[in-house]
Amino acid sequence: MIEKLKSRKLMVALGGLLTVIATEWVGVSPEIAEKVISSVVVITCAYIGGQGIVDALAAHASGGVTEEPSLAEAAKPAKKAAKKKA
Repeated sequence: MIEKLKSRKLMVALGGLLTVIATEWVGVSPEIAEKVISSVVVITCAYIGGQGIVDALAAHASGGVTEEPSLAEAAKPAKKAAKKKA
């Protein structure tokens, strides 16, 4: 859980959110705020999407390691034990 909070994607998303909120607090003109917000949204989405693709390709290259096994994978030991008993 702690490692997920240290994620660069999460930090970029929070930074983008804080930047959007800060434009309201600073009181910049609506035209400048719109340009800043649209730029931050595009950059943040592009980074998170690109990093997600890189992470997916890395997981695929390493054999598709996941944190949680699927239900089918979790049931395999029980099926093997049932076959041994029969």
